[in-house]
Order: sequence, then structure tokens, then C-alpha cells
Amino acid sequence: MFPRVQRLSAFTLLELMIAMALSAVLMSTAYLALHLVQRQQHMASRTLSAVAQVSALQGLLTQDFRRARSVRVDGERVYCQQADRLIEYVLLDSCILRHQAAVQDTFFVSVLDYQYLSKAQPLTTRHGLVDEVTLTIQSLRDTLVLQAAVRYDAQSLLQPFSASFSSR
Repeated sequence: MFPRVQRLSAFTLLELMIAMALSAVLMSTAYLALHLVQRQQHMASRTLSAVAQVSALQGLLTQDFRRARSVRVDGERVYCQQADRLIEYVLLDSCILRHQAAVQDTFFVSVLDYQYLSKAQPLTTRHGLVDEVTLTIQSLRDTLVLQAAVRYDAQSLLQPFSASFSSR
């Protein structure tokens, strides 16, 4: 009698090649999905950062104007004189700088245009006392208009005049 040959059950070479091809397709699909999710997260993070910068700029600008005793402009510089400090904004093409004592804040927004208003009329000389500033900025692909206004009371408006009368 012949010795009994035991058959081993195994995968054929063709079956292994098909399994490898299918797993390669699945892995490349998973990699592309991961890459897409990471790209979307990066864009969302960038958008959130830009929104946070614009929100912080608007909040500080509004706060500084509300607390200001006077707001003066000199070209591309805005000075908010408060009771105990002077805050300066510098409007550059690629960013807005805010100086307060030894602290400097930088807001990375593109300044497209700015307008100074005094008594609800555009200030033509770009120098002097103003009661409203309107900034047109671009953040990412959005164009936004930021406004800040100061309300003067009669005392603060007459203060320079009363000082000149008392010196006579």
C-alpha cells in the first residue's frame, strides 16, 4: 500500500495577490481620508484663529474708545487718551499694531481702507480729534468693516477751551 499523503489546506498564490491588492486599495483610501480630515482641521483652525483675531481687535477697539477721554488721529495712527494711559493703534497694510505702555498686540489683518469721522463728517486732513473710526479690513477671504466711536461729554469738549481762557 501506498503511504497516505496528507493534503495541507493553504491559500494559493493568486488568492494572496488578490488579498494584497485589496488591502493596498483599502490602506490608500484610509490614507486619503486621513489626509483630507487633517486638511479640513487645518483650514478650520486657521479660520477660527482669524475670527478670534478680528473679534479681539473689535473688542479692544470698542473698549478703548468707550474708555477714552479723547481720540486723536495723525495719519495712520490713532491715539486713545484714557484717564491713566495712552493707547496707540498703528494701521499698516498687513497688520494693525496696538501699543499700550510696554505691551504690543499685533493683529494680522489686511487694512484695505480707513475713515475718520468728526461730528459725523469725514475728516479730510487725517489729523485731529475724531469721534468715530471705520476700518475696512480683510481677514482670510472676507472683507469686514469695523467701527468704533467715542461719545464726548460737554466737559471734555470744552476742556481745551477752558484751559486757554484760564491762561489769559
